[in-house]
Amino acid sequence: DPSDADHMARAFCSGANGVQVDFDDGFCPTWHNVLKGHLHLHRVSRGDVCLHTQHKSVKEGHVPIIMARPRAWNMHENNVTVSGRRVPGALFDFAMHMWHSGTVLAENGRGPFFYLSKLEGWREAQVWDEVFAWSEQKLGMSKGTIRACVLIESLPAAFEMEEILFALKDHSLGLNCGMWDYSASFICRLGHMPAYMFPDRSKYVSMDRELLSAYRAQLVAACHKRGAPATGGMFALEAGKHASSEVVRTLGERAVGAKRGDAEAMKDVV
Repeated sequence: DPSDADHMARAFCSGANGVQVDFDDGFCPTWHNVLKGHLHLHRVSRGDVCLHTQHKSVKEGHVPIIMARPRAWNMHENNVTVSGRRVPGALFDFAMHMWHSGTVLAENGRGPFFYLSKLEGWREAQVWDEVFAWSEQKLGMSKGTIRACVLIESLPAAFEMEEILFALKDHSLGLNCGMWDYSASFICRLGHMPAYMFPDRSKYVSMDRELLSAYRAQLVAACHKRGAPATGGMFALEAGKHASSEVVRTLGERAVGAKRGDAEAMKDVV
């Protein structure tokens, strides 16, 4: 949650090489939270990774790479209008970050980088490409300075992976798997059809089972065919503050196992 200074500081002081700043799924976009989140993003873009909290960076001078995740196209920013029309939340979040920090990040060779979610096809990717190109021109950046990774988490997008890569061209950072939202999209699109009954998620919905394994394999094939990076989804479980050492160990083993599976599936075949 970018509006939570403590959460942001913990992430940026964790020693990670990169941090996704999420204005989408993990965020409640009240006007207060939106402004506070962008204030924190402004600060970490300039190296203030601890945000004046008690957290200290584990590596002296280490500042993780920022990947900003704007809201999806279906969200609006109700507090800002242009010519009487509400501004898409995606464009508001992008514009705030680019205007305040895009040049700073570019001058330091640290982006700006974006993580685009909820896309349903190549036309939406093409809109983003046009937005990126226009912004680069207005801010005096060279073509391809802005880069974005697209999260393939909708059923229609799964059939247009190569087209999405082509639409973004020099602005592409590849594609990423989004297991749970992809599953939700499958259900929303096909759930009313008995022939496409979704399996029990507690038993059969994981990356090592046929349904999602095929989805991941298709994403990897599309990326490798076009020379783009393919990355796996996040491990979505976290041990609580008071979790026992056994719980922490178990979750750690599951996370390592999941990421090892992604790495094996996504390596280049020589």
